[in-house]
Amino acid sequence: MRRLFILALLVTLSLPAAALAQEERKGEFAANFTWAHANFEDVFTYRPTGLMVEGTGFINEWFGITGEFGWGTGSGEISFLGLPVPVAIDTMSYMGGVRFRFANDSRVTPSVRVVAGGLNAKATVGVDPEVNSQTGFSMAFGGAVDIGISDRVAVRIQPDFLTFWIEGENDTMFRFAFGVVYGF
Repeated sequence: MRRLFILALLVTLSLPAAALAQEERKGEFAANFTWAHANFEDVFTYRPTGLMVEGTGFINEWFGITGEFGWGTGSGEISFLGLPVPVAIDTMSYMGGVRFRFANDSRVTPSVRVVAGGLNAKATVGVDPEVNSQTGFSMAFGGAVDIGISDRVAVRIQPDFLTFWIEGENDTMFRFAFGVVYGF
């Protein structure tokens, strides 16, 4: 009788652990390297590189609330009176929205997302140290593919389009992110 009681106790205590092991991840954190490309009115081509961190909390196995913070920097030249003028631009984005994950049993998990928020751009034109800073509304939409390398860690490939409105002007840039995702 005592052995039966101990066996029943062990089985009862192990059930929550077994259920937890089969449960879908409830959140994830991603750290990405980014590269973007934009052509502003055929006057200036901007190709910033940067970093983006992202956090997502999933309400169920396919729907999550996500937030991102990104930073990028790039430089180029514009032509003024036939002379090349150097331009440096630093951007910072902060957006939140939704992610739809197509959960499955394979190591490859695709998802799509839409986020909106703000974008701050700081530009330095020429050798003048004066910085022009502007902030406006931004929105990104795109997809991602997570390739699992362990139960908790995956590699993410994430292309998207980032649209922003600053002082009545609208521009769109293609952004590509590559990084590591940690699920919890």
